[in-house]
Amino acid sequence: MEKSEKIKELSEEEKTEHNPKLFVPSGMMEAMKTSQALAKSISGSGILKSIQASQNFAKSISESGVLKQLSLAQSQMDQLLSPMKGLGYIDHNPQDQFSPMDLLKEVSKKQSKLILFDIFPISQSEEIDAYCQANFGETLFFKNDSRAKDSLQQSMKTISNANMTIARVQRIDIHSAYHFGDYFTILFECTLNPQNDETGESDQKILNKRHSIFDQVQTGFEAQLPNELKGIFTKELYFDSGKHSMPSIKVYDIRDYSFFFEDRKSSGLILNGPGTNREKAEDFVNHLSDLDDKGTIIYDNSKFLGFRQEILFGVIGKDLIISQINEYLQDSSKPIPYKYVILNFNEEKLLPFCYEFVSKYYLFIAFELLLLKIKGIEYSKFMTVKDDILDKKDSFLEEKINLTSLVDQFEMYRQIYLQFIKEEFLFENEEAWTYNYFAKSGSNRDSISNYFQDYNQNVVDEFNRKNKRLMDKQKDVGDLIRHQEQLKANQPVINPLFKEVEKELVHQIQKWKDTIDKNQIEAWLYNFETAEDKRIALNLLDKLQHVSSKQLIPGVIATNHKINSLLGDDAEKVYSAIGKITSGSHHSLRIFQENCKLPEKAFTEFSKLEQTKEKVLVLFDDFIGTGKTFIKFYEKNKAILKGFKKVVYACPFAFKKGVNYIQEKSEVLVVYSQLIPESQQVDQMEGLDSDKVIKFIDKYKNRIPDQYRYGYDECKIVFTFENNIPNNTIGLFWYSENWIPLLQRK
Repeated sequence: MEKSEKIKELSEEEKTEHNPKLFVPSGMMEAMKTSQALAKSISGSGILKSIQASQNFAKSISESGVLKQLSLAQSQMDQLLSPMKGLGYIDHNPQDQFSPMDLLKEVSKKQSKLILFDIFPISQSEEIDAYCQANFGETLFFKNDSRAKDSLQQSMKTISNANMTIARVQRIDIHSAYHFGDYFTILFECTLNPQNDETGESDQKILNKRHSIFDQVQTGFEAQLPNELKGIFTKELYFDSGKHSMPSIKVYDIRDYSFFFEDRKSSGLILNGPGTNREKAEDFVNHLSDLDDKGTIIYDNSKFLGFRQEILFGVIGKDLIISQINEYLQDSSKPIPYKYVILNFNEEKLLPFCYEFVSKYYLFIAFELLLLKIKGIEYSKFMTVKDDILDKKDSFLEEKINLTSLVDQFEMYRQIYLQFIKEEFLFENEEAWTYNYFAKSGSNRDSISNYFQDYNQNVVDEFNRKNKRLMDKQKDVGDLIRHQEQLKANQPVINPLFKEVEKELVHQIQKWKDTIDKNQIEAWLYNFETAEDKRIALNLLDKLQHVSSKQLIPGVIATNHKINSLLGDDAEKVYSAIGKITSGSHHSLRIFQENCKLPEKAFTEFSKLEQTKEKVLVLFDDFIGTGKTFIKFYEKNKAILKGFKKVVYACPFAFKKGVNYIQEKSEVLVVYSQLIPESQQVDQMEGLDSDKVIKFIDKYKNRIPDQYRYGYDECKIVFTFENNIPNNTIGLFWYSENWIPLLQRK
């Protein structure tokens, strides 16, 4: 038996009054109407499952293997023809039989139009007009110049039946639309010709080609689009999918429902199908949508149209608007649809709707462009190297102007957005449409206008946040520039021999103006042979830690508190300094006595001390380096020190390894207020190239003795007090024999 005849054969037992062979006098259309009406009206019975099975009869069909499933399809159709008791009588007509592929052919012929659109800056209008005049015989752009760009207008112009040849496109009309702002929109209305069936090909191949006609046309159109007609989407913005560049509106023309829904008296079938156009459209979407997960074309009544029923977006008049939810611009603040489908019932309203649609779409693209541009402003780059800020002033001012311009544009579009909100952002004749997409997202914003409005509000909020951050940084950079300009205005005149390091030298002269004389800094630089050596020396000077007498006070007070907490306030103490009367230890001891309010009689020169086992001796110094200097003093004066109840060695600042060395070599209690970490050594200090610094110091080893080149006992620190500089600091700052010192060591 031939496969094509199998559907005709029913057993004698199945031929009853209520189970005739399914022939429909008015042809295939009536048969499909029957199956759809039954699927919609029957519930709670086995026939519904059978109908659903028939609707999925070719789920695995693809372009290369569709015929393999024909026998399965016929078997499922046999199920569809099972007994339908109580549902009426269908006349026999052996000359008119049902073919499953006929429905699919009819639906694919409903692919009516593909409307592509792009957004263009007004500055591109002259180039576009020149191209259109040369190729189509007329210009395209039109704008009512009597209206301000911050007010809404509807300025449209059309080039009908443009001379552009695209496969499967019968006619192309090009429309320009200017509504507001700095951009306008061009819509390319492609009227399709889906009925030009290829001869010599199977139905399945033809259907596969028809099914993807929208994508085929868009791919071909974008490939042939001249540069003069490419706008924001084809030049600046791009979608995550990467398949197509331009937003699209796919138009199905399903005004004629007779093949699908409507009952005909000649059929004898009494069934109630959907009544209103809205019901018909919903039923159409529910039964003919989407591809499978692998992108395979599936010819069943829930997936044929290429979109999912749960993404129904809104109803505008009699036009059902559906959006295929895709990832939008890669840098967007949230996903936004860019592929739309219209099931069109009124040809006259199609273009007016599209004009209104693209005006609202353009608004959030305008916001998106501003958001992308504001992301490109980075004031932080002007704050990385403060010394160079004046060199970057012009760039900063340019970015400041850019931000001001963006904010002005944003305000213009925000005012237009408020106008839309005032009109409730609605399209003409729009109805709210609560559907699965919104229900799943938990949103009660159930219309396409609500979606547009919410998205715009999100971008407006994001722009405001970024603008506030940029304004704060702008102020910081502006303050920094003003400060640098003030310093430059007071910039000293430097020795012309140091022109190569002028910037670094001026910075150090200004930094140390209250501490180190300008002439002394310049004299010190004569020690160094090359400009690079001078630059390294000035960099080390920048790292020099200077402690003034005023800054020393909190350190000595904190040290005294520690002594009292360890020994008790009642402990009788006598105080003395180590070293010469002119040394830093004597200077620190005076600050110690004055600020800790200790009686003068408690302070004695070391040579005049009277030993007593009832007193604690507190030896005061300004700085502990390696500790070796104190241990030499300790060994030399051990007999005297043993004559006291206890000996305390107190210093405001101490190097850790020096503290450890003293405690290891003596019984003295060491007290300090601030430890200097090893990270303050020049070969570990942040911001210095340690290898370069060490080579630089070694270069002058013939002029600075080994014991002082890296500081006493190689402490490698850069540290000084107002009154004196410790010998633990590297020698190039203070050594004075055959060397010009920057600071004098006493």
